[in-house]
Amino acid sequence: MTPSDWITVLAVLIAPLLAVQAQKWIERYRIKQERRLWIFRTLMSTRASRLSHEHVLALNMIDTEFFSSRLWPAKRKKDKAIVIAWKAYLDNLNSSSQDPSEAELVAWTNRNEELFIELLYVMSKAVGYDFDKTHLKRSIYSPRGHGDEEAVRQKIQQGMAKVLHGEQALLVGMDVSEEMIEKQNAFQTSMQEYLEGKRPVKVIVIKDDGDPSLRSR
Repeated sequence: MTPSDWITVLAVLIAPLLAVQAQKWIERYRIKQERRLWIFRTLMSTRASRLSHEHVLALNMIDTEFFSSRLWPAKRKKDKAIVIAWKAYLDNLNSSSQDPSEAELVAWTNRNEELFIELLYVMSKAVGYDFDKTHLKRSIYSPRGHGDEEAVRQKIQQGMAKVLHGEQALLVGMDVSEEMIEKQNAFQTSMQEYLEGKRPVKVIVIKDDGDPSLRSR
């Protein structure tokens, strides 16, 4: 066989393998792009409810899905900008003090908003959207009732945490006797011991056979 014949045979043997590998590469690329788009679209759709599970999940996927191993410098640059923006936003999220003043809270919130919009902006460029920062910041629909509901839920959770830790009485703004205060303190202590696993739960089982007097404890 001539060299050209060997080349032809080799090409016939290798071509199917190359086609399979190319198909696998294309499929991996498609899946990767879908995950990146999911992150961006989720952050966009939940940017008015940033305590939602989906929003937090999308944020925590940025490091893995936008870690760039691309060969194209332009693509690497865009991915790196996303990771840098995410780190800046994350750092500010974790910088809030335990008991901030009103001015500190306003400054922290404004800085969060600025960094989050920057993150969305650089991410939109990487996944093929052309949004400006004003659009990302202003074009949000959030019913007022949702915000009020979230504020009430947070106040209830904070209040219950204080009650369970003994920092605040359950009965507030009422004229109560010392006996009621003692009972309230005992209740809080019992609840705290139950939550910490130090107090067993008493269970009453009622046998439903028509006779309510038959009970087993």
